[in-house]
Amino acid sequence: MSDHRAKRPSDGAATVASPAAKRARDPSAPAFPTNKEAPDLPSKTRIFCDILASRADDDVDAALDKATSAA
Repeated sequence: MSDHRAKRPSDGAATVASPAAKRARDPSAPAFPTNKEAPDLPSKTRIFCDILASRADDDVDAALDKATSAA
């Protein structure tokens, strides 16, 4: 009789969990990859995301409101 046990992640070669797999395990994970998880994100876009993430929400909202009212 053959052994048909389910494999554990540690049984195979080292694997990296995809964002989709992470969301399947953790429903509180974001529904899209973050700028840290996206491998092919241009460096200027990554820097822009880091700047936005480091600012207070009110600062970003005020700057966006100011930019859209000037247009």
